[in-house]
Amino acid sequence: MKRIGLLTILLVTALAFGLNLTGCSKPADSEIEAAEAALKKAQEAGADAASPRLYEKAKDLLAEAKRANEAGNYSDAKKKADFALMRAEQAGRNAEKLGGAPSTRRAKGGGGGDGDGEGGE
Repeated sequence: MKRIGLLTILLVTALAFGLNLTGCSKPADSEIEAAEAALKKAQEAGADAASPRLYEKAKDLLAEAKRANEAGNYSDAKKKADFALMRAEQAGRNAEKLGGAPSTRRAKGGGGGDGDGEGGE
């Protein structure tokens, strides 16, 4: 009787462990989509010019997240996508604080010159 109970416990434990390894991981699609949206918003704010290193780091992390997701390494993909999201959001905030891309600042009259939006030309 003890042998059947021990065997049952081992079988249930092995089954639960196997399900944990295979059945619970989900692709990081939503995290990647959120990071892509944040990167697009940052680019529209002028982050590629105003905060280029942070913006490029976000792009690199997003590419790494996509590769990890395609390889089935969903946990790593989610982490990288989350980091890409944070970097993109920070780059966007930096760009907004600085007034956007240099061409945007000139159009607003903040690029120097006599304030006519011409950039002092």
